[in-house]
Amino acid sequence: MLVRLLLALLLLPGGGPKAVLALVVRERSPVRRGKLAVAISGGLRGFEDCAASLVESFVKPNLEHFDKVDLFVATWDDRTCVPPANVSLDQQPSVELIQRVYSRAGVEIEAKNVWIGDHRRFHFGYEHRSPDGVWPYAFKQAMLNNAEDMWLLWQATMSMVGSDHDVVVRTRPDMCFDPGWQLQFQKKRGQWTAMVAATQAEGMIPGGWPNDRNETLEIPLEPTLVYMGANDFHEDFRDHMPDDMTGFGLFQPMEGTFGTTAIHVNKGMFNVTDDEYEQLWGQPAVETGSDLRDRPAALLNPPGSFVRERYPEKVLKHQILESGYRYALIEDPRYSPYRVSKPRRSCPSEGQGV
Repeated sequence: MLVRLLLALLLLPGGGPKAVLALVVRERSPVRRGKLAVAISGGLRGFEDCAASLVESFVKPNLEHFDKVDLFVATWDDRTCVPPANVSLDQQPSVELIQRVYSRAGVEIEAKNVWIGDHRRFHFGYEHRSPDGVWPYAFKQAMLNNAEDMWLLWQATMSMVGSDHDVVVRTRPDMCFDPGWQLQFQKKRGQWTAMVAATQAEGMIPGGWPNDRNETLEIPLEPTLVYMGANDFHEDFRDHMPDDMTGFGLFQPMEGTFGTTAIHVNKGMFNVTDDEYEQLWGQPAVETGSDLRDRPAALLNPPGSFVRERYPEKVLKHQILESGYRYALIEDPRYSPYRVSKPRRSCPSEGQGV
């Protein structure tokens, strides 16, 4: 409350003017605490199982630290079940289904914050392009087609997130997070800071639990950094690969990373020659290092492929760096979103929907 002293002249009956002090109270303008966007993109699959987990991990810890927490969902009209399944009519992707599931988890989603695309129409047009040459994997073309879907949903989600959002979390609807793991944001000394609470899942940490189960990892958010878990599958002795399932950061680097990947792929940024690739990222054998767990038949996709990188996480890494940003990886398994989340790829059987 702002209190001002105002000199007021009051005319008293039977006398002249008398000066008195009167208190005038004026409300202080409310302090802006900012807005958080939780951008959810991917096939719905088993998202009914994970909605409550997502709300517990990203929404509830931040309600007291932001003026508003907005959820945005981008998905396809096909649930992309693994294994493929025919879902009942009431379980097919719709705005109503998404709102119903998340409402039961404790949060409301506005209809304008949901995008559902026709998966048969929104491809780049490359899905039938299979250049001759040695592919790293027998299933490579199918993997790239699925990656196209993922990148387009990234773009669709971020196109709904306004620049008035200070912090953005991007994750998948079919990811269930361990009990106790939470991502909270606080503004400390004028800088947004991520507070990552350690997982409480028993048996998660090799070698036993630390003494304090309530440990928290504190990460000040930098304006040029995107924060993700380290992908433990694609790694070598020098470096980890950023994992694309969950990431967070300030609006600008998140928009520059996830909002533009599809655009850059479509423009041919990653369709480079062998010489161009080497100039950008070094010799493939040196860049790959010991990242050979999946035993690829080649280190790059054949020339003419719309991306030369052999798996989507490497495309994400190069996209971040080419866009002028950097990434910071969370490697500790107590805090890493890669280690504390598990996908629910199967869809509910008929009669099990909500």
